[in-house]
Amino acid sequence: NMMAQRLLLGFFLGFLGLVVSQDSSCPAPPCSPDCYFHGSCNLTTNKCDCHFGYAGKNCEKRICERATCVYGKCNEDGSCSCDSGYIGAHCDILIGVQPYTAPVCNLDSLCVCDAHGRECTDDSIAPDLFVLEKYLKPYVEWKKFDKCDCAVGDCIDDYGLRKLLRFTVMTYNAGPADLFIGQPGQYTDDALLGDIYSWHVCHNHPHFLPWNVFRLVNDKRRNATGHVARYVHERSKSGSTVIDSTRSSSLAPGKIRKYVDQRQGVQAGWSDWYPDYLDCQWIDITDLEPGDWTLEIEVNPLRKFKERDYDNNLLQYPLTCSPKCVHGACDFGSNCLCDDGWTGEDCNTRYGKGGDVCVPDCGDAHCGESNCPFELCGVCERHSHCKNGKCMCSPRCEGKFCGPDGCGSHCGVCMGENEVCDESAGQCICTPSCAYKDCGFDGCFHVCGTCGEGEACVNYHCIAANATRLA
Repeated sequence: NMMAQRLLLGFFLGFLGLVVSQDSSCPAPPCSPDCYFHGSCNLTTNKCDCHFGYAGKNCEKRICERATCVYGKCNEDGSCSCDSGYIGAHCDILIGVQPYTAPVCNLDSLCVCDAHGRECTDDSIAPDLFVLEKYLKPYVEWKKFDKCDCAVGDCIDDYGLRKLLRFTVMTYNAGPADLFIGQPGQYTDDALLGDIYSWHVCHNHPHFLPWNVFRLVNDKRRNATGHVARYVHERSKSGSTVIDSTRSSSLAPGKIRKYVDQRQGVQAGWSDWYPDYLDCQWIDITDLEPGDWTLEIEVNPLRKFKERDYDNNLLQYPLTCSPKCVHGACDFGSNCLCDDGWTGEDCNTRYGKGGDVCVPDCGDAHCGESNCPFELCGVCERHSHCKNGKCMCSPRCEGKFCGPDGCGSHCGVCMGENEVCDESAGQCICTPSCAYKDCGFDGCFHVCGTCGEGEACVNYHCIAANATRLA
């Protein structure tokens, strides 16, 4: 029948030499992925050039001194132990000063509720993350991959023509506290958290590994013995960059983006957004049989960080077809795949007479599946994806927060008052504003200075604390 023919598609493509595993001819990166956390790859020498405060072959060794451990103490391993109220790899970020307003919780489940670094006494003060269902909108696409594409071996098993279930994941922080992850490289030598980040050379940014997991679940699939058994097809993403993508609530206390690529997290009332057109924002379903499937998206599956509520972390989305498929099977919620001799939206119309063949009818569609078995209306070119039968330009924004997206629009806008876009790198560059300021927020996530004992910061100047009470 048609379903069997669809499943043979991958086999035939493999036989033709169009689907094979990734080989060794793909160029290897000149530097180790570990280099990029605290350095950059010098393409002339093929060696790692270290950022300030780091040394070693892959810039893995910290050089702790006053300049690199601003408000803290140096440990024997070169790391910093921050003074009360300060965070960051160099202990230079003051909690309670905008935009790091309390409360905020880090990956060690420490929740701070004031500018002095005091812990929250109320256990309900924590982030609360869940996936927003209305943005999911899954659909099926056939896409061709070259052997050296980043996705090969990462989120698809082979190159060639693959069948993908694409979807958008919008993860909302509904809790009263920020989730503060911080600089990815600060965890590389942590015994408990050292395995939570990896550098993705193709995407050119760090990936937070335990952010979410994708699953396809079928409770009606028959096993090898013919019995109905629960089948789970699980695919963990190679990781995500966890940032403030969009302000999802008008009640969110923060109005500008706090957390970006090298300072990760999600503030209260904001969401991390991964749209369907991005690389690996899919499950490879080439070898799966159509039927009664449920798509599951789970955030924080390993409970790596504290939340107010874990019961809402799992989203279950049934992939159903409407109308129901009478003589066929539902193709992962996209459309009906009809048995031989049947056609129509619900597979309930006979076609032709005995011996006649199905004639593909794509209408206005330029890509995607046709009404006939083993027939596609077309496949989109590189840097494009198929949606509703049309080839759409795929924005090339991996690792970018601003600048052109390659599709006539932009990858985002710089929201900070002192930020400008470096379009060549796609990064928002912030210029500190500390002229005529002794203390207070510098406009770039740090402070211009701190006041001494018995002093308070008023209008960016340090004055005697008792002077602030004069009426």
